Amino acid sequence: MPKRDFGAFARRAKAYVDDIDVEPIYLLKMTFINTGTIHALIVVPEIDSARIAICWVNWDIDAEKFSV
Repeated sequence: MPKRDFGAFARRAKAYVDDIDVEPIYLLKMTFINTGTIHALIVVPEIDSARIAICWVNWDIDAEKFSV
């Protein structure tokens, strides 16, 4: 199999990424116990703990109320 040169692609990708406005993204990983389904939810950057993020996502319901 011939060796491929990805240099040109890498240079274009870097130029594209350099033009993007970088802002942190905070994700909250939630797993539904009954189905095993995993959801990743975007949380506002001002939230600095998982417990507060859970409350924020669930309309101020504390995480302890969801424990089994």
